[in-house]
Amino acid sequence: MPRGKENKKKIPDPDPHTGAIQQRGGERSAAAAIERDLPYLEIPRDDEDWRFVKAHRVGDEDAQAFFDRYGFVVFGALDAHETELSRREIVEYIAASREGFEAGDESTWGLWRSQQFGMPPNGDESAYWQPQLARNRRHPRVATAFAQLLRCPPSSLRCAHDRWALYPNGIRTRRNVHLDINPWLYAYGQAAIAARRAEYAYASAGELFGGSDNLVSSAEGPHLQGTLALRDNEEHDAGFICVPGSHAIFDRWAAALPELRAGGPRYDFPDHSVYHKQAQRVPVREGSLIVWDVRLVHGSTPDQSPHGVPTRSRFVQFVTLRTCRLLGDEQAARRQALVRRLFAAHRLEEPRDPLERAVAGLEAVKVERPVDPVAMLVAGLEAVDGTGHGLPAAPAPPGLAATPARE
Repeated sequence: MPRGKENKKKIPDPDPHTGAIQQRGGERSAAAAIERDLPYLEIPRDDEDWRFVKAHRVGDEDAQAFFDRYGFVVFGALDAHETELSRREIVEYIAASREGFEAGDESTWGLWRSQQFGMPPNGDESAYWQPQLARNRRHPRVATAFAQLLRCPPSSLRCAHDRWALYPNGIRTRRNVHLDINPWLYAYGQAAIAARRAEYAYASAGELFGGSDNLVSSAEGPHLQGTLALRDNEEHDAGFICVPGSHAIFDRWAAALPELRAGGPRYDFPDHSVYHKQAQRVPVREGSLIVWDVRLVHGSTPDQSPHGVPTRSRFVQFVTLRTCRLLGDEQAARRQALVRRLFAAHRLEEPRDPLERAVAGLEAVKVERPVDPVAMLVAGLEAVDGTGHGLPAAPAPPGLAATPARE
């Protein structure tokens, strides 16, 4: 369907909380044929440690070319101290809420059988409004990585205040590949999505992540999403998978779909899709940020412990940064008021760094001396945040620094 036909029929208001779109058989035959035409792209591994995929420093020029080709890229983002604090906040939260779970005894972690795919239960915002976890999602290296790929100032991005997940060793989850958007509305429903987003009241924490944040269209794109690995994540562990290059054929594929005016923002690929066979694991080092185009087919796979392979539990934090253009002035003010209430409610100190404040969605602070954070990171110097305070240098990419010590 050409884009010009968008206004010929009324598109129902998109609902960010509608279930996943699941198509079968003939209704997706034309799209399935395009899926079968996608050439296989093997994801490059680190030359010095083939356990992990190729990674980049934030600011590396070749990161953009890698992203354009494969639809995702891996950056070094958090240091070992930051990941350790993040894991501690997660297991201490679970220990306080799940009887028998002991933070220091991994043999008890199987008790964490959340119905939310390893995530904390809906409605308990205290799980993810924790000091280090809150900083991770607005982290200067995370913001700068997104900005580099989006070719925009880091301060123009607003982070989702999203959740984490713990997949204990041996817990079985379903292998899946999907998109976290309604593909038809992403391509052709710009007006309907913009109108629905304009209705966001920002009255509760649930409007700061998930379906509400994934309701986007190509009109304000491109759009990215990501995850932070809070522990080494190797091939046989539960982890992220994707279909490299699938983002490049998205427009042609979406045009072959029947009209999907309702449902989503998630599209699940059926078991007969060739994408299940083409999906590849993306094993990464502790502290890595995986960033991908929202049009990239991706998902997750369970660990291989039932086959007798040694594995480790997976700690992951979900991070998404969107352009501030999605928010009008009044809506930005309501969102800011909600974020401030949440910082106060959970006794978290608001960031003072201007970039972190902007990314969190708090009011701007006058910066006396503007700097280019990308240039500072590339130079390997301390990243100056605009107030004179320094940030630790970004973790070195594979081959330039040792992998953070494992637990």
